Amino acid sequence: MSEINRKEIVELVTQAHNLVEKAYLANPAVPNSEEWLNKRRLLLADLSLHLTDACVKEEMNIEKIKRYLYSILIIADDFAPDAGLKETAEKVLPAKPISLNA
Repeated sequence: MSEINRKEIVELVTQAHNLVEKAYLANPAVPNSEEWLNKRRLLLADLSLHLTDACVKEEMNIEKIKRYLYSILIIADDFAPDAGLKETAEKVLPAKPISLNA
């Protein structure tokens, strides 16, 4: 990917992100309301744009990409509950044991 392409992609992703974030923040939906799934769709779009941005960075941060993928899969499970997306998310970013001695 050329530097010019990278910059163009980042600019477009930033514009799209600003629009999606504005719509998300303007949506007053609360869990279990009629509009809740629409707000979740906006959150899914937001995370997808973050993932795109992370992927086109000159130096990719794989841990950040894994976190975005994990979040996308968890939220997408709302729309496809029979697809096993939560289980797939756990494979992308397995839970780490918590040490109480730290």
